[in-house]
Amino acid sequence: MSLLSIIVPVKNEGENLIKVCKSIARQCCKEYFEVVIVDDSDPEYEEYATRCINTMKGDGVNVKLLRGEQQGVGVAMYKGLMIANGTYILFLDADNVLREDFMLKIIPLLTKGSSVSVLS
Repeated sequence: MSLLSIIVPVKNEGENLIKVCKSIARQCCKEYFEVVIVDDSDPEYEEYATRCINTMKGDGVNVKLLRGEQQGVGVAMYKGLMIANGTYILFLDADNVLREDFMLKIIPLLTKGSSVSVLS
């Protein structure tokens, strides 16, 4: 079980998805978090999800990919939530980018049982 599950629902995102994946891949403390990508994109965007997964796996991130069923962001978020193993959940949009020190700052708070709310 992970401390934190990062769920990224995706719909027809290209370079934004690559940017968020790179920002996740460069985080420290990879043993504390997992990433779930729920790709609800049209077929012509599937290559971006594949590149994203490869980027994160190459940097040692525990990442899972689910293919959506074109039912919208709420269903994609729920599907990600259903396979997430984390004690805490963080939903990221594909156009979000994590600061380089995000995990360095949030993991100590979560391991102490602090209540944390992250808004964008």
